[in-house]
Amino acid sequence: MLGLEKGRAPCFHYQLKRCDGACAGDETAEEHNARLLSALDGDRIAAWPFPGPLLLREHTLHPVDPQPPEQFYWVNHWVYHGHFNSINSAQRAADTESRRRFDRDSYHLIMKALVRGQVEVLGLDGKPVSNPLLGVGRRRER
Repeated sequence: MLGLEKGRAPCFHYQLKRCDGACAGDETAEEHNARLLSALDGDRIAAWPFPGPLLLREHTLHPVDPQPPEQFYWVNHWVYHGHFNSINSAQRAADTESRRRFDRDSYHLIMKALVRGQVEVLGLDGKPVSNPLLGVGRRRER
């Protein structure tokens, strides 16, 4: 399909029965592309729906010493920058440069918490921010 393999015969994966045969004419390019897009759809990263960085406040139901009653997670464009025991600590950290990078596992955890409403969504100023993800796509969560 892409021309990555030279030759006129079906691809090596077709010979091993690991390919549905677009290279051999057993499936159309449209069928192949639809199947490919469907497979990739589960790994799609959603656009960041917030106007800026967030603090996610999580309440501890039954804190045990020395566990704090609430924790704050600093997140920006799906990048987790750290957790803090107070909003002031989180705000101070957000004023510094972070070297953290996108992590797919963190993305899924953050998305799940936002969709399920497990955290309060705050701006860096500590004021509530509307959560457009609340309840969205529950059937597609991981």
